[in-house]
Amino acid sequence: MGCPIPLESEIALGGMGLCSTAGDYVRLVQAVVRALAGVEEGSITKETAELMVALQLNKQQREG
Repeated sequence: MGCPIPLESEIALGGMGLCSTAGDYVRLVQAVVRALAGVEEGSITKETAELMVALQLNKQQREG
């Protein structure tokens, strides 16, 4: 089964060409939650999980 998303676009899109399933996303979220709880059983460390859930925008960007 191929990716249903067109692989070419007139604008740059983050994650362009990535395809996944709901089950994959659930496993990713579960791994992040476990890592945040201190259970590092895969490739996601607690430090990485903390970066994934941290605010990425500064105050000016958040307030627009």
